[in-house]
Amino acid sequence: MAVVQHKNIADADLHQIKGAAAATVGQAPLATGAGTAVFGNISPRGASYFIDLASPYTLAWPDNYTKLGPTTTSTGTNLEYTVSTTGRLTYTGTRTLATRILANLSVAQASGANRELEFAIYKNGSLLTGSTVVITTVTAVKEQVCLMAEVTLATNDYVEVFVTNNGADGSVLVYSYYLTALGMQ
Repeated sequence: MAVVQHKNIADADLHQIKGAAAATVGQAPLATGAGTAVFGNISPRGASYFIDLASPYTLAWPDNYTKLGPTTTSTGTNLEYTVSTTGRLTYTGTRTLATRILANLSVAQASGANRELEFAIYKNGSLLTGSTVVITTVTAVKEQVCLMAEVTLATNDYVEVFVTNNGADGSVLVYSYYLTALGMQ
């Protein structure tokens, strides 16, 4: 039998990888480690945002860690994530996946003195160790807060941003909020 290079096989004689017919646009074969492959998204992702400079989201003095819940909107680029309107990203994929979580916020506080604010990323209602950022704010001065964590997510795990005010009373004002999750293959 003559050896035929793959590049020389006529288009009509080529075949698809098993599972390709059921794959959706943009999916690629992913090795299972058992000599087979399944199709899936290489980098599942989700993101939501909030911005309102005139009427910021206001959280009355959070003297313990409290979830930030501005009315968020999906960026429209989500793959294997759902976005709530209250600042939550939920992973809906089937693989357990290493994920980088990023949050960027513009915040202020409404008291008459400096306040120490702590922000952190939570997974399923629990603090992600290492994700905490502490800032000292002056009344009505907007500050930028950037949070990052790497975590493993399984189906229906969710992430959110929490805050606490370590000073005396004073509301936290959130002018902008962007929360994103990016799966890492």
